[in-house]
Amino acid sequence: MTVLTRYIALEVLKAYFVAILILLTFYNLFTFADELGDLGKGDYGLEQIVYYLLLTTPSVFYVLTPSAALLGSLVALGTMANNHELVAMQAASLSLSGIVKAVMCAGLVVVILATSVSEFIVPDAMVEAKTMRSEAQNNDLMTKSENGFWLRDGKNFINVRKFNGEGDLGQLLVYELDEQRRLKAFSFMDEATFVKENEWLARGVSAVQVDLEKVLLTQSEEKVWPFAITQRFLDIVLVKPETLSSVNLFHYIQFLKKNDQKADVLELAFWNRLTSPVVIVVMILIAVPFVVKVNRVTSIGFRILVGTILGVGFHLFNKVVGYMGLVYGFDPMLMGILPSLTILAVASVIVSSLR
Repeated sequence: MTVLTRYIALEVLKAYFVAILILLTFYNLFTFADELGDLGKGDYGLEQIVYYLLLTTPSVFYVLTPSAALLGSLVALGTMANNHELVAMQAASLSLSGIVKAVMCAGLVVVILATSVSEFIVPDAMVEAKTMRSEAQNNDLMTKSENGFWLRDGKNFINVRKFNGEGDLGQLLVYELDEQRRLKAFSFMDEATFVKENEWLARGVSAVQVDLEKVLLTQSEEKVWPFAITQRFLDIVLVKPETLSSVNLFHYIQFLKKNDQKADVLELAFWNRLTSPVVIVVMILIAVPFVVKVNRVTSIGFRILVGTILGVGFHLFNKVVGYMGLVYGFDPMLMGILPSLTILAVASVIVSSLR
């Protein structure tokens, strides 16, 4: 690696770290303001809010990395262009391919860092964040075991074996205890759907009433179930599959397929995860033509605006393609990699046209 290549790569990396720090600060400020709405709920205080933000920061870091990489490269290369450094480097025999190589070196470092964070830090941190938040805010404790999730609702204990894509519950075992903590009823439900506060619609219900004299079995196709756990609570305590490591996400998808459950949403998330390094590299690479082609006296503010528009545009394009694939039943793998391949092809054509 030449001195000029190292210099450009370090400048891009420094600008990336400044950009990710600023984005993380703004994101966490908005999250902090949102979490203040739950302040005082149960044992959820300022200390728990700060701890929650610290635990969720790695996940936010990974999500914001493509945008920060684009902004950082635009600012770094733009500053060097405004200071006529790129002109001096090209006069010193540094070609456009040399600039691209330097930018790609910085991109490789960012990819390794972001991938390491997402695979080794995010999964455990998100589990800890969700568990801590739910325990602090709710008396209804959720724990995970080999047999699914266990919930406590007053004196009742509920074992949930399945969750579908909308957050509904499936294959539930409900144990109702009396004041002396003795079993008074046992129920099995095929599924339960949230209707409104303290009300779920249970289907395929088999209930066993237990007392000292007899055991009574009742069955019903549908039954209103006064379950205090809300769908919002489930969204809070359940870790999104997208935050799992790639290996665990792959195994989860295989588990769902083996049990004849739909896994299209998770497959899309899996392929998006695999192509995320390409997105990061392309976001850095695409800054090159905007610096070379655009007037060198262009302000940093304009470059940041361009980077923001490009980042938001790609994010929306990625989401739209993914959702269209889910709606029309297209292959999740194709829909997952298509946006990344498209933006890579566009960036390659633009960079090639500069030579």
